[in-house]
Amino acid sequence: MSMRSTFGRIVMSLCLVLFLAPPAAAQYMRITTDNPADNTRMRATGTTLLTITLDTNHDRNGSLQTCNSHSAQSCGAPSSGQPLDMFLYTVALRAVGGTVSWGTFVAADPNYTDLSPQVQNSTEVEINQARPAGTLTPAGPTTIGTIPVTTVTGSPAIQFQIGPGILNPFGFGTGFGTACDGFAFSNVYVLGRAEDPCGSQTGLPGDWFDWDGAASACLGCQTQPQIDAPATATAQEGSLFSISATATDPDAGATLTLTVSGQPPDVPGPNVTGP
Repeated sequence: MSMRSTFGRIVMSLCLVLFLAPPAAAQYMRITTDNPADNTRMRATGTTLLTITLDTNHDRNGSLQTCNSHSAQSCGAPSSGQPLDMFLYTVALRAVGGTVSWGTFVAADPNYTDLSPQVQNSTEVEINQARPAGTLTPAGPTTIGTIPVTTVTGSPAIQFQIGPGILNPFGFGTGFGTACDGFAFSNVYVLGRAEDPCGSQTGLPGDWFDWDGAASACLGCQTQPQIDAPATATAQEGSLFSISATATDPDAGATLTLTVSGQPPDVPGPNVTGP
């Protein structure tokens, strides 16, 4: 598989079904930056300080949400009156379109301390923090904390990691501990994929889907799209065969053009769908 920015060319064997994340309405998480020209973008040079905020029980438009309100509507999860308070969080970030050096995360609330040490590589970081047992952050908007990021190569955007990543291939990505019994995990509310809210494609349903990352500093160029797809796939001879992938592009308004090549001669032409 290869991928090229500008049109995000994706070459895959056999059949690819591409889903692009549309704007979603759910509990809201966002990143802002200390870029004085545009606090939604990384700085062009030097270190950018990211501030991470989370509103546990309001949509982006401010409407009040309850435990499992979105997964109940979309996926048949049981609705509940359990509060969406918070006692721990996992913040997993990834750089798209370049590599970075991560600084040390600082929690906004000193009651939160490391549940496990911060781990990172040149494109991902995972932060796990918790409050003392028996204490809670009330439901609603809160500032999680800050982390400095220095660009090493390219012009990266910073996004929240959804689902397993390279650092934690068995993890759920980004989420928070709460009294609410989430759709996938007891007492954990997970940031999911808006294009796959019930986990039918990935096997990992989400509890909320609305977030804003920090866009690339590069206003006049495009950054590398990100695609999540299996490296290999097999099927029984004579059976219907497809490969599903999820792709995102940090560039607003970017168009992705798909082509498929290299399938075995006895496999019929591909059926590629997308926006």
